[in-house]
Amino acid sequence: MKHFDSIIFDLDGTLWDTSETCAKAWNNALVELEITDRQITADGIRSVTGMPFDVCVQTLFSDLDTALLGELADRIDTLERLHLTAAGGLIYDGVLEGIKRLAEHYKLSIISNCQSWYLQLFLEQSGLRSYFAASTCHGDSGIEKTAMIVDLCKTRILSNPIYVGDTMGDQTASLRAGVSFGHARYGFGTSDSSTAAFITFPELVEYFL
Repeated sequence: MKHFDSIIFDLDGTLWDTSETCAKAWNNALVELEITDRQITADGIRSVTGMPFDVCVQTLFSDLDTALLGELADRIDTLERLHLTAAGGLIYDGVLEGIKRLAEHYKLSIISNCQSWYLQLFLEQSGLRSYFAASTCHGDSGIEKTAMIVDLCKTRILSNPIYVGDTMGDQTASLRAGVSFGHARYGFGTSDSSTAAFITFPELVEYFL
């Protein structure tokens, strides 16, 4: 067992991948609003994953006027929820078993920039809710990820946590919060400064155990 007392996980690109299903929802929203000059791919979704939802939409559709952008965001949010409730996400190999093993030795938490319903959907569909001592997201808190990490460490009295995520944004947030960073290399992004890096989730589990 390593010297950390707790592990805080990112969600997308770290515990699961919903990019294919989300891309279908986004494209359906475009059709409904008669925006016919573009199409979203799963890779397009992955390119903005890790940002708050509204920022994701603004980044991919920066040329739309404010009113249409807001309408599109609302429709995407609704359709994402419908599609993911029906189809679910791709939980990475080893997560279901690995989280249960890690929870025997560490306080586990989730911090994500996702919507509130999205986090709750993961916890419900994975069946892992009881293994996480805490979970929060931008949809709940309305604050940036660094602040969420700092708040969690204070409220849960975490003396030496590590944040595990897959993007540079995750790395930046954790290091700004004064927390070690572990890079999920199997996810969507890169890292240039991490305490440890993992090619698969089972490799991550073995590192901590």
